[in-house]
Amino acid sequence: MTEEQVSTVEARLGISLPPEYRAFLLADPQDLIGVRGDLEWKKESPAQRELYNDPARLIEYNEDARRDDGTPWTADDGPWPRQWLIIGDDQCGSHWCVDLEGAQPGVWFYDHDTGEWEPVALTLAEHVAAVLERIEEWNREQR
Repeated sequence: MTEEQVSTVEARLGISLPPEYRAFLLADPQDLIGVRGDLEWKKESPAQRELYNDPARLIEYNEDARRDDGTPWTADDGPWPRQWLIIGDDQCGSHWCVDLEGAQPGVWFYDHDTGEWEPVALTLAEHVAAVLERIEEWNREQR
């Protein structure tokens, strides 16, 4: 993403992105764009799903989750907690998130089945490496 796109995300959502996540978006991680998970019926990059690299998608998911009338993605169907920024999803209703308040470092996974957040990586770089490894392993197993 460009500086202008990142600034647009922040303005539209009324937030300041955590420095590590902001730097990640500005670095335009090509390794997340070029690799594709082969689901046979669909080939999708992590930049399209697990780690959004599209400002419109980042805005859309976070605005939708923050609707005042609640969301189907929280345990009580209430509004999404404002401290959590959705940075990707698993296509099944669960989300990877970062804490906008900085109290919970790293990347967290919100499981919509349990309504709980759990840490998945201490840093964004660690999460990126795990996502790429998971996709490579999946693709190897599908051959």
